[in-house]
Amino acid sequence: MSRPASPSTPPEPPARDPRGAAVVTLPDGRTLRLPLPAAPAGGNAAASETSGGAAVPASVFGQGAGPADTLARLVWMSGQVDPPALCSGLGRCGRCAARFTRGAPEPHAADTAHFSETELADGWRLLCRHAPPTPLIQSGLPDSAHGPSDPGGPHGADAGPCVIAFTLPEGAAPRRTRVVDAPMKHAPGDTPEASTPLLLAIDLGTTTLHWSALAPDGRRVAHGAELNPQMGAGSEVMSRLAVASSPAGLAALRRLTLAAVGRIAAGLPGPVRGLCVAGNTAMTAILLGRDVSGLATAPYRLDYAGGAAESLPEPPLLAAVPDVWIPPQPAPFVGGDVAAGMTALLYGGLAAAPGDSAPLAPLAASPPRFPFLLADLGTNGEFVLATGPDGALVTSVALGPALEGIGLSCGGVAQPGAVAAFTLGPAGLAATVLPHDDGAPAAPTHLCGTGYISLLKVLLRAGLLDEDGRFVMEPHSPLARRLAASLVMVRGERRLPLPGGLHLSAGDVEEVLKVKAAFSLAYERLLAEAGMPGTALDAVYLAGALGEHARPEDLETLGFLPAGVASRARAIGNASLRGAELLLLHPELRDRIVAWRAGCRVVDLTAATGFAQAFVRHMRLG
Repeated sequence: MSRPASPSTPPEPPARDPRGAAVVTLPDGRTLRLPLPAAPAGGNAAASETSGGAAVPASVFGQGAGPADTLARLVWMSGQVDPPALCSGLGRCGRCAARFTRGAPEPHAADTAHFSETELADGWRLLCRHAPPTPLIQSGLPDSAHGPSDPGGPHGADAGPCVIAFTLPEGAAPRRTRVVDAPMKHAPGDTPEASTPLLLAIDLGTTTLHWSALAPDGRRVAHGAELNPQMGAGSEVMSRLAVASSPAGLAALRRLTLAAVGRIAAGLPGPVRGLCVAGNTAMTAILLGRDVSGLATAPYRLDYAGGAAESLPEPPLLAAVPDVWIPPQPAPFVGGDVAAGMTALLYGGLAAAPGDSAPLAPLAASPPRFPFLLADLGTNGEFVLATGPDGALVTSVALGPALEGIGLSCGGVAQPGAVAAFTLGPAGLAATVLPHDDGAPAAPTHLCGTGYISLLKVLLRAGLLDEDGRFVMEPHSPLARRLAASLVMVRGERRLPLPGGLHLSAGDVEEVLKVKAAFSLAYERLLAEAGMPGTALDAVYLAGALGEHARPEDLETLGFLPAGVASRARAIGNASLRGAELLLLHPELRDRIVAWRAGCRVVDLTAATGFAQAFVRHMRLG
C-alpha cells in the first residue's frame, strides 16, 4: 500500500450534518461524507452524499447500535467503499491505514507499532483502532454554544460539529472477477425478458463470494468471485455475528449481501429463474435476516435447519430474482456449504472428476468409497466423516482467516501478485507468484494462505523452524544458516526477510500453527469417535480456500494430515459451488440431501474432556 507524501485537500462537501460527519477522501479523489453513528434522541438519520453529488443510502447506524463502533466499520460498512481483506481489528494487516487531515485521534499502541514517528506526526492512523467521535450536539446545547469549528480544518464552520477528515491511500482495489464461459445467443430483436432463463449458484463464504450462472442444459454461461462485502465488519465469523446481534447491524450486513447478489444477477445476459445460495450457518442467517443469537454465544444452537426455499426482499434490491433455495444445515457451524459439497461428492461424481473446469457429471457417476473425510477449509473449518451413504459424523472448528492469508503481516487472498509457493536452493528462497489474468508475470505483493503453508514446510525441512514453530538461530544446514543470518528483530519480534520486500514474522508462524492444531485435532477426534485409526479413510477430500491450492504433501509435512495420508488426499476445488449447481439443475436431489442431513451426528470438539490440553498437544509442526 502506497502512502502519499502529503494529503490532498478534500473537495468541499455538501451541507453540514447536525450530527457531525466523517469526511473521507478516496484514492480516486471522490469524497464521502458519512454521518457519525450517534444521533440526538429522536433525531432522524440523514442521507450522505458523495462530493460529486450522487446520493448514497442513509446511515444505518443508530444510537448504541454498534455496527460503526470503529472508524473502519463506519467506512467499509457504509456500502460506499468496497472493503479490502481486513484483519478484524488485529492491527496486523494495515489495510485500514488512513491519513487524518483533521481531528486525528491520539495514537493507539497499534498505531505506534505500525507507523514511524514521522508518519504518526503526519496524521497516519489505523482506522480499526479508533472509535468515531461523539457529536457534541448530544449534550443538548445549541450549536452556537460549542464555539466555532476548527478554523484549521478543511471545511471550516460549514462542516458541522465534531467533523473529522481523513484520506484513504492508494492500495490494491478489492478484486472482482467475471468470466464469460459460453456467450448466450439471442435472436434479433429479443428483449431481456425473452432471453434464456438462467440458474444462479452462489457459494457465500465468510471471505469470498463465488458464483456461477448456468443455462437450463447445464452449460456454464459465466462465473466470478469477489470479496464478501461484509468484510468491513471483520474477517471471521464471530466478528460478523457480533455485529449482526443488533438489529441495525443485522440490517446493515444483510443489505450489503443482498446488494452483491442483486448486482451479480443484474450483470447476467438473461433473467435469473433459479437461485441457490450455499453458505455457512452465520452467512445464511444474515442473508435471510434471521436472529443470530443461537450462533453468537455459547452454548451454540441451530435455529434454522435450511433445506427449503426462502423469499428474498422485493425490488429494487433484487429485481426479478426468485426465491432462494437453501441447502440443509447439519449443525450450528456446519452449514449449507458442506451439504452442497456432499451433494457434489455423493450424487454428482465430483470425487471421480474433480475441478471447477470439469463439466457437470451425470447423476449416474459412481459414488465415492466409504469411509471418507470431507474437509471444507476456510475461515471456518467444517468436517464430515462419511461412514456410509446415509451416515456421517460432522464437526466444525474456528480456523480464522489465516488460511486465506488474512490477518498475517504480509498476507492476502489468492490473486495476481500473491506468492503461492516457495522453494529453497543455493540462491536462497525463490517465490512462485500468481501471474496476471493474461498470463503476464506479476511482482510479489503479498503471501496467500498456501504461500505460508509452503514456506513453513520449506523452513521446517531446512531446519530453520523447530517443531514448536520457533526460529532456530544456529541450524545445521548451510542454507538454513544463511537464512538465519538474515533474521532481524523488529519491535521485539523476529522476522525473516522474503523476496519482494515481504517478511515472515514469528507471530505469523504462531497463527498458522493454531490453524494446524485445530485441523489435526478435528481430524483425530472424528476418527476416534468413529472408532477408526487415522489411516482408515479411503480418501480425504480437501475443499475450500486451503483445499483448492495447497499440496497434500505440504500438509502432511506440517502435521495437518497424519503420516501416510497425503497420497489419499485430493483437492476438489469449490465443492460447495459445484453442489449448488447440481441442486439447481436436478431439484430431485434436494430431498436426498435433506434426508442425508437426518443421518448426521454432531461431534462437539470443545465439549470434550481435555480439549484445551489436546489443542496444546497439537500445537506442533510435523
